[in-house]
Amino acid sequence: MTPITRRTLIASGVAATAVAGFGAIPAVVSAAAPQGSPALFVFDARFARSMALAQNHRASGATLLDPRKADLGIAWRGQIAALLQQRRRIEGLTMWSDRLISEIFARDSGVAFHAMELSAGDGTAARLHHWWLA
Repeated sequence: MTPITRRTLIASGVAATAVAGFGAIPAVVSAAAPQGSPALFVFDARFARSMALAQNHRASGATLLDPRKADLGIAWRGQIAALLQQRRRIEGLTMWSDRLISEIFARDSGVAFHAMELSAGDGTAARLHHWWLA
């Protein structure tokens, strides 16, 4: 059995999307992000906007996860799954690839996935996706 890696998960998601005939995997789009700090925040340290939000959430008690340092797929099978069973919120401000991984795992787990359009403020909005699981 081939282990699931970030690369194989993204490839299978893209392949499944192409087979299904969709241009992109649909997401529930909400007008506003949830209030309060999540139990776990997935961030991308390469972007100041994502780092700033991560630091705010850490100050409020959230655990941080940087997919470049910890495997997001492994987190989904352990830490994230446990938090979702406790009905705790998971949130992220990431690039599309980490959003896609989370969206696929959420769908497979029967968890509602929400995403929000970002304003074009600092130029990274086109590359970052704000999402959360409820």
